[in-house]
Amino acid sequence: ATYGPIAPVVDNTTGLELLALPAGFQYWSFGDVGSPMSDGLPTPAAHDGMAAFPWGRKIRLVRNHEVRGAGTAFGPADLAYDAGAGGGNTIVEFDPRNPGSPRSWGVLSGTSTNCAGGLTPWLSWLTCEETTETLGKPHGYVFEAPAWAHGFRPATPIPSMGRFAHEAPVVEPWTNIPYLTEDAGGTSGFYRHVPHSWLRPLAGGKLQMLKVVGQDTVNLGASFPVGTTFDVEWVDIAQPDPAPGGATPFQQGAALGGAAFRRLEGAWYSKVDQAIYFNSTDGGAASAGQVWAWRRERRREVLELVYESPSTDVLLKPDNITVSPSGGVLL
Repeated sequence: ATYGPIAPVVDNTTGLELLALPAGFQYWSFGDVGSPMSDGLPTPAAHDGMAAFPWGRKIRLVRNHEVRGAGTAFGPADLAYDAGAGGGNTIVEFDPRNPGSPRSWGVLSGTSTNCAGGLTPWLSWLTCEETTETLGKPHGYVFEAPAWAHGFRPATPIPSMGRFAHEAPVVEPWTNIPYLTEDAGGTSGFYRHVPHSWLRPLAGGKLQMLKVVGQDTVNLGASFPVGTTFDVEWVDIAQPDPAPGGATPFQQGAALGGAAFRRLEGAWYSKVDQAIYFNSTDGGAASAGQVWAWRRERRREVLELVYESPSTDVLLKPDNITVSPSGGVLL
């Protein structure tokens, strides 16, 4: 089946031809940079990762703003994490029956380089700082931006999830364990945060890094035949939020035999096969990308190489990822 040829279509919001779509499709754009939000503030720059949540008969988008480097927090100073950082999150609420009248407001500010994140089963967005820079305060943490918030909330980091160049977390639904990717070049780990209480999964826990059973410091960014599987286990990270000059979470995990990847980015939980899929953007012989899947199999845990790009002409460095309700992996 096909929807037919595409052609430029006028945006119902701006009147500009911004997208090309098949016949019969229409669209509305939300939140141009600088446009006023419903709370009176201008829409921050650098839109990035986001998630959609049901909200009655409406939909709420919790949206990252990947503002880097020194700046000014766009929210109230007493609720911002760092008054000298311009990143954070906003919420857009719209009615799919009437998309032309959205509302929007700020929810979290004073963070830096909010690149990706992950949605939780309890209707919140875990926003990730893809940096370890120090501005007014140290950065490199995960923060929670609830979809139910109606205004700014205190921006509170979750230190037990580690301080490193975070990319994406994904929550295993029946354990409430977040699994976390790291986007730090050739020294990236795959982590999980085992909560002290599954009822309060963000109120402290043990950070762990993936390790191949029986093999120390395996380079999983190298090339392997598609379908290769590894039995995996986890090593504890003693200092997830190390003091200045201390060993990073990756260095601590590698010292215990943890495995290395090459730039881990998007991650998604698949309800079809109860697996967590994630991308290694620079992985493989061609440095063009790999797709991995972690899953539980009875009393063991397995990591499988689902796909490796043979060249940049076939697949060029996959970043974000999702899995459709029918099991299709979209990159």
